[in-house]
Amino acid sequence: MKTAKRRFFLLFFSILFGLMMGVQLMSEYAGLNEPKPLNIELIEKEEENQLQPVSPAQEVVVEKKPLTTDREEKGLSNLFSDLGSTLADQTEGATRSGLEKVASIVQGSVNKDDR
Repeated sequence: MKTAKRRFFLLFFSILFGLMMGVQLMSEYAGLNEPKPLNIELIEKEEENQLQPVSPAQEVVVEKKPLTTDREEKGLSNLFSDLGSTLADQTEGATRSGLEKVASIVQGSVNKDDR
C-alpha cells in the first residue's frame, strides 16, 4: 500500500513538474519571460561630474509587440480576458513603481557622500 501511494505521488509531481516546464518553454518561445528594466534616475558624482547609469541602456531594450489572436484582430474579445489583462497591467504598474522608488532610495542611501 505504501509503495502505491509513493508511486502515485511520484507520478503526480512528475506530471506537475512537466507541466510547469512546458509552460516555461512556451513562455520563452513567445518572449513573455523577459523582464523590463526599471527606470531608475541617474546619479551625478560631484567629484568627477559624470553620470552613472544604474539601469541598462535604453537602446538595448527592444519593444516586442504583444501576441495577438484572430479574435483580437477581428475585434472580438472576452470580458474576463479584458478584466484580467487590465488588472494585470495595473498590478504590474504599481509593483514596478514601488520597486523603482525602493531602488532609488536604496541607491541614494548607499551612494551618498560621507561628510
